[in-house]
Amino acid sequence: HIPLDHALITVLVERWRKETHNFHMIVGEMTITLKDIAILQGLRIDDHVVMEPVTCIHPWDEYCFIYLVFDQHFAQLLPESVDDLIILEYHAWVYILCLFGSIVFPDLLGDTMPLMFLHMLKDLDAVDTYSWGSGTLAWL
Repeated sequence: HIPLDHALITVLVERWRKETHNFHMIVGEMTITLKDIAILQGLRIDDHVVMEPVTCIHPWDEYCFIYLVFDQHFAQLLPESVDDLIILEYHAWVYILCLFGSIVFPDLLGDTMPLMFLHMLKDLDAVDTYSWGSGTLAWL
């Protein structure tokens, strides 16, 4: 656990230049490194590469249907016949999608996520084998 220094965070926010993606300090420019991402966000930096698929097996609308269709039914109660493992997977997908849109691949609004990484959610057992830290740094 790293304690937060709110004054330091405020100063860093004031010194961040979105045009160059650097902090402009008195001593010069400073950028975020891969180790910074690993320490601050706790994301892996040394495993399978996070990248857009070279060839798209499914059209984007199919990807959205496969991985996002449950989101519209998420607030509703699922039938009792649905397996507990499926319900757990639904919750995991929603949680991962929230992380993607707000922390791993942030945008200015924090309410969208890049669809190009949906194919990496196909196998939930493999999600933790990707180098999400390097993907985040590249995205920034």
